[in-house]
Amino acid sequence: TKVDMPPPEQPPEEDFFTYLKSNNVFVYGSHLGISGSSVVNENTAGTIVIHNLNETDLSFNGNNRINVENIFINKEGQRVIFSSSTKMGNRNTTDTVSIRGDVELNNGGAEISAETVAIDGNVEFGSSAQITANQVIISGDVVFKNWAATIVADDIQIGGNITYRQPDNVEGSLAPFREELLPEHPETSQPPLREDSWYEENEYSTIEPHETVRLEDGDKIFGNSITVETWHPDRKNVVIVSKEDIHIENFGGSKLTGVLLAPNGEVTFDGNGFEGVVIARDGFHTF
Repeated sequence: TKVDMPPPEQPPEEDFFTYLKSNNVFVYGSHLGISGSSVVNENTAGTIVIHNLNETDLSFNGNNRINVENIFINKEGQRVIFSSSTKMGNRNTTDTVSIRGDVELNNGGAEISAETVAIDGNVEFGSSAQITANQVIISGDVVFKNWAATIVADDIQIGGNITYRQPDNVEGSLAPFREELLPEHPETSQPPLREDSWYEENEYSTIEPHETVRLEDGDKIFGNSITVETWHPDRKNVVIVSKEDIHIENFGGSKLTGVLLAPNGEVTFDGNGFEGVVIARDGFHTF
C-alpha cells in the first residue's frame, strides 16, 4: 500500500550497503532462529530481510517477540511455520510484515501483527493463533482448523477460498483481492568478501583457527571461522568478519553492538541482546 523498498540503482557493492544503511537493516540472511524467550526489539526502526537461498522451511520456536519496523520473508515454495508462541511484529510499531510462501500457525499464542500483513501464499490456522493489522492481504487459501483462530483487520483481502470453523474467524471488512498491493521485496544481493590484504590494510586483527578471542569496544577482527567462547561485559561498536561462521557464546547478561558479517556461513549469539547489523547466508540464531 505504501511500501517502497527497492534499493537505489548503483554498482552492486555500493547498492547492497546503501540498501542496508538507508533501510536500517538489522538481519539479512536465509534464516532467523530464535530460541527460548528471546526478544528481537532492540532496534524497532530496523528491517529484517530473509531470503530463500537455502530453499528450506523457516520455523519459529519458543516464546519469542520479533518487533522491528519492517519484516520481509521470502520462502517462496516453502513454509513459514509458527510451532510455538512467537509474536512477529506489533500493530503499533511495525509497518509491514510481508511473507512469500505458505504460513502455518500451529500454536495458540502465535501472532502476526503490523499495520500491513501481506502473505503471498496459503495460510493455515492449526490452533487459536491470530493475524491482526489495519490491512491484511493474502493471495491464497485460508483454512481455520480452530474455533478461536482469527484474522482481525479493517481491510481484509483474500484471493483464495476461506474454510471457516465459525463466522467470527474473520473480523473486518472483506474486499476483493488486489495482487498489485502485495509489497515488493528487496532483491539486492550481498557482495563477496574482500581480499585478505584489504582487512590488514584497514586495521583488522586477523584471528587464527582455535585462537581465544577477547573483544574490546571498537574491535575489528577478521578470520576463517570465529568463535568467542568467554564471558564479556557489554561491548560496543565491534565489527567481526568471517569467511565461514561466527559463534558468540556465553555472553550471559551482557549485550553486544556492532556488525557481524558471515556471507558464507551462519551467525549465532548467546547473550542478553545484540544490536546492530547481521549479514549471514545461513541466518542468525539467538539463544
